[in-house]
Amino acid sequence: MINKLNEWMAFIQMPRTELGGFAICPYARQAIIQKSYDIQYTNVNSVTSILDDIDITKNDVTILVIDDYMNYDMEYLVNHTMELNQKYKMQDIVILDNDPRSPMDINGVVSTFEHAYLWIIQSLSDLTSKSRQLSKTNYYSFWTQQQIDEVVTWRKK
Repeated sequence: MINKLNEWMAFIQMPRTELGGFAICPYARQAIIQKSYDIQYTNVNSVTSILDDIDITKNDVTILVIDDYMNYDMEYLVNHTMELNQKYKMQDIVILDNDPRSPMDINGVVSTFEHAYLWIIQSLSDLTSKSRQLSKTNYYSFWTQQQIDEVVTWRKK
């Protein structure tokens, strides 16, 4: 699984002509070079204890690989992710989900990790700042409005 995650992280940091020369995740390269990310294997019921103990100043990104995601339907996991975001936003934590059963295609480029369900944990303020920087470019012009709403807009509420 680690090899597949490393391949995916290399993929999301590559500039893409389909995205106007941007990478799927323009800031992933920095986290990878600086080794400021962590990967943990867990299950849905253990996520809260990890989030309670997480130090978002230690790593730019923590990737939680959810072993038992097939035991839950997609709607449950989407709702659970939103509940976690509501609970942890005051601690400057944001949780982005990645469900291989619902791939995200941005202008012909599939950004979803296809081998496991992931919760990607980051600093909410840092992600918001980086998103604001990207909004001053044409980065989001390749996204649908629904994708922008699902990934970006909801965090402002």
